[in-house]
Amino acid sequence: MQSLKIFHYGDIQIELRVSGENAQRHFEFSSVLKNTERQVMFEQPDVVVIAGDIYQYAATDGEEQEMFATHLHNILPFTKRIIIIPGNHDIKQKNNTIIKKKKKSSLSDSIKSIITGIKSDKISY
Repeated sequence: MQSLKIFHYGDIQIELRVSGENAQRHFEFSSVLKNTERQVMFEQPDVVVIAGDIYQYAATDGEEQEMFATHLHNILPFTKRIIIIPGNHDIKQKNNTIIKKKKKSSLSDSIKSIITGIKSDKISY
């Protein structure tokens, strides 16, 4: 029987929009993601599973999105597949859908926007 190596982490809760005594959060999140990247590079798992909450808030800013996008780019070469499962903080609206003038329209969340930009068949979301 062939084994499957899975690397799992989640509940990252990236949130960089803080000031005052909590302003060190950028360094904190950057360090955690870099350590995770080094571990993925070392382990070279078949599958990486990233469970939500990726972000602290559904309304992310560009710096938070860039941090996660860079993280995905850095681990992509060291695994065959990345599976991302959003958490409740990652979704902008219930079921990620709004009703507008009796018409259903979809809202793109921050994670989907990043994955669309990366354009890799190795990422499942």
